Amino acid sequence: MAYPTDRPATWFVTGTSRGLGLDLVRQLLERGDAVTATTRSTERLLAALGDGVDTSRLLPLTVDLRDEEQVAAAVRKTTERFGGLDVVVNNAGYGYLAAVEETGGRDVRDMLDVQVVGVWNVLHAALPVLRAQRSGHIVNVSSVPGLTAVPGWALYCAGKFALEGLSEALAAEVADFGIDVTIVEPGYFRADFLTRDSLSLPETTTGHYPAIREMVARHLELQGNQLGDPVKGAAAVIDRVVTGEGPLRQLLGSDSHAYATAKVRALQDNLDSVAATAPATDHPAAAGDERGPVLEQSHAKAPSPLPHRSMRKSNGNTSEVIDTKEVGCGGANRTEQESDRPAPGIRRRGGAGEGHARLLGARLRGRQPRHPDADDGHLHHQHVRGLRQQGGAVPQGAGALHGGPRRLSHPRPRGADRP
Repeated sequence: MAYPTDRPATWFVTGTSRGLGLDLVRQLLERGDAVTATTRSTERLLAALGDGVDTSRLLPLTVDLRDEEQVAAAVRKTTERFGGLDVVVNNAGYGYLAAVEETGGRDVRDMLDVQVVGVWNVLHAALPVLRAQRSGHIVNVSSVPGLTAVPGWALYCAGKFALEGLSEALAAEVADFGIDVTIVEPGYFRADFLTRDSLSLPETTTGHYPAIREMVARHLELQGNQLGDPVKGAAAVIDRVVTGEGPLRQLLGSDSHAYATAKVRALQDNLDSVAATAPATDHPAAAGDERGPVLEQSHAKAPSPLPHRSMRKSNGNTSEVIDTKEVGCGGANRTEQESDRPAPGIRRRGGAGEGHARLLGARLRGRQPRHPDADDGHLHHQHVRGLRQQGGAVPQGAGALHGGPRRLSHPRPRGADRP
């Protein structure tokens, strides 16, 4: 998407009464942009913004993201008020800490209704607008637990893993329409995500998970001492959208990067360990074909590439500009010749190399599976145990928690705004 420079941009942001969402709204208004801010409490949002912020270009709306009609009405009010829509930020959400065994069905449905169904409702309402104008940017705020699972955060991770998969597929589906997608993966941010008003705990616990009880206690004590600055985080998200430069995933925080790196190493170790046994389940005709049986379908064709996009890649203290060509699967502007081309990779100027785009393109050539909400990004040190079980490296300075039983519970904030 080409960010508008001849007029104020219009943003639609969910989960805006505190944390990253609140800082986004404040900074966008200070820039002079137009903002629709959805929240469960417009009074709390306006009180948090205070009198020092010009709210003449703010449309605050109380919206239940689980209600498709309310969400559609909010998007319609946005286009009627501001004359269009440029950027959508799915930021609403809340945390939940409990063992899988302690997590009830209602807890699961409540979480996924916000983290997944809410996002889907926003996308259903916003995508026709962005597609028709052939321009836009969608920012889905995930978390590092959307990449790596953390003991005690299973339900939260389930929602974020779903958001990550949704976002990856979406990025390929809408690329031909000039719509960019960014997945934001924060680490611990010094917002109120770990307060009793924002963090949900189970109504009842068992004595079988003392390490999780200790981890919960330490997280409540961590509030106010988190490493990440939400003001800087909001600025980084805005910069990513305004410049249009950057990869699919935007990690925020050195802690976020460390945990993600450890997961990648653990996954690579896992892949290496099964490299010899994985082909054992192939049909004989596919044995030795590195592409895999799905890619042997003669009728499968590569999707058309996205328009060229320039991206700055950092390498130590220097940086270089590389040209990226990613793969989309939309039907716009595609000819038969384009469809027959092999999927492109990532190419540096003056050289050539394969990248994620080529891998994604290869996957998209086969039969497509049917693809059926979030200000997040908070981890805990017990994640180390899971990494060790996977055989991966542990981020420096992290240690597994242990301790005796400790019961901590309080009412859950249903559908709370993300900090």
